[in-house]
Amino acid sequence: MPIDFGRFKKREDSQRETHPIKIYDGLSRSGRLNDLWRGQYLALEEWEKVRKDNDLVVSLNTGGGKTVIGLIQGQALVNETGGRVFYLCGSIQLIKQTAEVASLMPLKVATYYNRQFENEVDFNKGEILCITTYQALFNGFSRFAKEEIA
Repeated sequence: MPIDFGRFKKREDSQRETHPIKIYDGLSRSGRLNDLWRGQYLALEEWEKVRKDNDLVVSLNTGGGKTVIGLIQGQALVNETGGRVFYLCGSIQLIKQTAEVASLMPLKVATYYNRQFENEVDFNKGEILCITTYQALFNGFSRFAKEEIA
């Protein structure tokens, strides 16, 4: 019996959500995910309007929810580009902390530190973002130096 491979859904045919609020609203409500705070909601809405501009900054007070905003923005960029998107942290401790916040949302992410990759395949397929350090990306021996970054 012949198989009609034309009936399989192509990757280009499936549109992934790129609006940050809709991405957040689409996350599993397992009881651990809170609603966005007003400042987070407004920051994501404003970012959506100007996301094509260069050099954007989200400025909120300490404890204002920047980590959640950055994770949602990163996933929106992954969904838009289908490429490799990084969320950069200043230390390995911050990578772990950010990955923990992502797991509470729950949002699947990749992590890369101490030359160890978690969820590398999904990251390379352009499905999830990678949390790593500035040093891992910006050095002469970076494993990402010759790879395309979205």
